[in-house]
Amino acid sequence: MLCKLSCFMGGWLAMACLTGPGAGVISGAEANRAELEGQSLALELCQQQPSEPLQTKATLKIRDENGGSRTVPVKFQTRIEAPSWQAYYEAVQVVEGSLQRLQIHHQTHGANEYFWAEGTQNQAPRSTNRISGDAIFTPFGATDFWVADLGLEFFHWPYQSLRQKEMRVSRFCLVLESRPAVVSQAGYSRVVSWIDQETRNPLRAEAYGPDGQLMKVFTIGHLKRINGRLQLKEMDIRNLKTGSRTRLEFDLKVD
Repeated sequence: MLCKLSCFMGGWLAMACLTGPGAGVISGAEANRAELEGQSLALELCQQQPSEPLQTKATLKIRDENGGSRTVPVKFQTRIEAPSWQAYYEAVQVVEGSLQRLQIHHQTHGANEYFWAEGTQNQAPRSTNRISGDAIFTPFGATDFWVADLGLEFFHWPYQSLRQKEMRVSRFCLVLESRPAVVSQAGYSRVVSWIDQETRNPLRAEAYGPDGQLMKVFTIGHLKRINGRLQLKEMDIRNLKTGSRTRLEFDLKVD
């Protein structure tokens, strides 16, 4: 749901015709232009990669629909093997003593590849399995972040349309609508993203469920300047279906 959300966490660290309120009626030529510009922007976002490897710690802070809270420690790192790069997440104590590992292989010119493993703090996972299809809509760390969110999978979908330009948190943004080829009952029917026009950083994304109703809202929190570069410090996701909320906080220090 990190360089652009996946370059941001090394992926949220290092996000048909126009629809929705105010979209109005547009001509075929305008729709074609919107789709061409949307495809170009999505491709640009997919081709972004971290400028250097990163290794840090993070914390997932979860608040459930009843007001209860818990935290999940996370180890995070990126590796660069041009023309691709990888993001690694390891969550511990998802439940007592458990461990989850997620690897996302970002291809500069191709689809993401996802690898999943589970074990315990005392026993490393015996195998790592490649996952795809509905399996990438699995929660990571028992939170509101799906595997697909961390990989910004929606930027790889075939249907992309540049809807409009508007202000968001005092920044001029490009509004990109992404749709999958086939709507899965396990995933999203579309995602609308607000992309900073100057930096190309995703600032917000709204994900709609298979029923067309707003399901999740992703927002970028604080950005911290480290050695002259902006790094993602905090990212938040609200799940309107469950009433829960998850915040991902990175432990960033100045070298």
